[in-house]
Order: sequence, then structure tokens, then C-alpha cells
Amino acid sequence: MNPNFENIGKAFVTAYYQAFDSCANNEERSIKISQFYHPDALLIFEDDQQQGKDAVCEKIKGLPFQQVQHVITKTDCQPTLDGGVLIMVLGQLQADQDKPLGFSHVFQLRPEAGGAFFIMHEIFRLAVFNFAA
Repeated sequence: MNPNFENIGKAFVTAYYQAFDSCANNEERSIKISQFYHPDALLIFEDDQQQGKDAVCEKIKGLPFQQVQHVITKTDCQPTLDGGVLIMVLGQLQADQDKPLGFSHVFQLRPEAGGAFFIMHEIFRLAVFNFAA
């Protein structure tokens, strides 16, 4: 297991959300964050599952907003047996002029030669609740 898992995970989260939030639109965003994904990456975004870097980037292009800002509340990291890092992120996001919504985001980073890490698995879920009246 990688003893630097905490530093790796937190540095990744900072870089990922800075890249994601700094883009003017989803076309630019999908290009900019493609660098973070392994070619065989798996994504669950709400109830939609995508496999492969290209499919993930297409999903990002089709998101129903252009501007977004994430505010991270908590980042938890654990080492994985293969030297990777499991990351759980909690926070809020504001898309365009919509009201802020809570979210949870899970990443499993895979180590590659040369010390690089790529997203192998990713799960994203908005914290939207339906309460009975």
C-alpha cells in the first residue's frame, strides 16, 4: 500500500476540481479533465453508467449546465492494495444560477508507471432527497 495515499488523494481532489470548475463550458471541460482518466475508466453518474475515457468525456459534454463551482466539505482517503487510492468527497456545487446542492463523489485512483495516478472508478451522486409530505 502506498504510504503517501493521503497526500496523493488530497492533491488529486484539488487538481481535479480546479480543472473542472475553471472551464467556460462542458466542451472545454471534457477536454481539460480527460487527462485524469484511465482509458478503461468506469463512471456512474447518478444512475447512468459509462465505460471508457471517451464515453466519460462525452457524458461530461452533455451535462445540463455550463458553469459550476464545487465547495469541498470533506475528503477522506484510503490506500488500496495495488498502490492506488480510494477517495470519498463530500461537498456542495452550484451549477449556473441554480441553488447549491450537496454531492458525494468517489474516486478510485490507479497507479501507473512513472508515479502517475488515473481515475479507474468514479461514482457521483447529488444529495437530493424526496421527503414524504
